[in-house]
Amino acid sequence: MSRRNLIKLLVLFVLGIILIFILPIIIVIIKSFNPNSPWYKPDDIRSEFTIAKLDKTGNLRSERGSAQHFMLSLGNGIDLDMVKIPEGTFKMGSPDDEKGRSHNEAQINASVNTFYMSRYPVTQAQWEQVAKLPQIERYLDDKPSTFGENPLENTNLPVETISWEEAKEFCDRLTQKCEGTYRLPTEAEWEYACRANTTTPFYFGETITPEVANYDCNYTYQSGQLDKPKEYRGKTILVNSIRAANDFGLEGMYGNVWEWCDDIYFFDYKDARNNNNALNQKEPQIRVIRGGAWNSFPKSCRSAKRNFKPQNIKMNTIGFRVVCVFRSS
Repeated sequence: MSRRNLIKLLVLFVLGIILIFILPIIIVIIKSFNPNSPWYKPDDIRSEFTIAKLDKTGNLRSERGSAQHFMLSLGNGIDLDMVKIPEGTFKMGSPDDEKGRSHNEAQINASVNTFYMSRYPVTQAQWEQVAKLPQIERYLDDKPSTFGENPLENTNLPVETISWEEAKEFCDRLTQKCEGTYRLPTEAEWEYACRANTTTPFYFGETITPEVANYDCNYTYQSGQLDKPKEYRGKTILVNSIRAANDFGLEGMYGNVWEWCDDIYFFDYKDARNNNNALNQKEPQIRVIRGGAWNSFPKSCRSAKRNFKPQNIKMNTIGFRVVCVFRSS
């Protein structure tokens, strides 16, 4: 073998060693210095959950489901559970004959790409951890909520009394710190994730009961729980205290707290697409909220229900979820 060929073989051998042993180490080092690498995301895991289904009279039955998700560590043993929502198309809005329907719910065909959404509304404990991260645009009070005087209790109460602007700051801080882009859901993403391929007023069926949501249960929807005792809680409850997931694995989409969406509110979906005839043409912008709250009537907790508030308002009925997208999603 000639000296030139021997050198070539040696070079190839060294390159092979680098690819097998050294390159993975280099990648890990790069990730540690650049945690926002768009081509990297935490590993998905698959776990089971309990799906809630109601018949027309409010009788509850449970099914088993499973979903892909990842756990984002926020420090101090506090995680943010992010569920994978597959891409798809759906009928957004409500049919003309849906009880409690509003005029701003005209149906359209909508499509969404794959994204991740937090399994529950953001909790006070999660908020407190992210509030400690470096400021992007605005200061965040680490304990803004009205409810939760007991420090041991408020760990899993939803954060509330925060504005859309503050919720966006929360998402921006996560984006700066973590892999992927974190933001508020679009209105279409929220409804698609909530419905989870259902077309009924609620993802668990034609009605709603206190067993599956926290709302003003002094009132009923359809014939649900007409003959059953009702206990109006009158405040927020722990996000994981009611196990009533939809088919995607999301929980607590109805009641407890309204949830901020990224969108500016338009009366008509077509206006939103064309970006004209907005309800608001001045500051502060009017933003969409979805899902109902602890004091909402049952009809206000429907999948299609649209509500809105100024983006700088703070109320103990409004919280939010986060969405995460990766370049590869």
